[in-house]
Amino acid sequence: MSVRDPAYALQKAVYQAIIATGAVDGRVYSEVPAQAVKPFVQIGDDFIVSNREAGEFHVCTAVVNVVAASKGKAKEIAGIIRAALEAPIEIDGFMVCEYEMPSSIYRIDNDCMTAQASLEFDYLLQTVE
Repeated sequence: MSVRDPAYALQKAVYQAIIATGAVDGRVYSEVPAQAVKPFVQIGDDFIVSNREAGEFHVCTAVVNVVAASKGKAKEIAGIIRAALEAPIEIDGFMVCEYEMPSSIYRIDNDCMTAQASLEFDYLLQTVE
């Protein structure tokens, strides 16, 4: 039996949930275009560990980065995204068993003009046949 990889389904669900908030007027990217207008959200790395001992389970972490002109704006948008993603979301082909946001980091970039928030969201998924 092959293990179904949840990476794309997770990215798609995260994207849809962020878009639905309207927090950044549709500026949600996996690859940020040159000269992207701030604020925007970049769906970053995901980390996935699969376990087939008691069913097909996947421990998944999705990283979401908010980029804005000020730390306050980055925190405001991060709060909206947190409310959307620290909740049951629909992930095609998978049942969400557990979810949480274990960490966030807020910082000013080296240019001293750009603020970032990095949010990590953990999901325990089970493959649905």
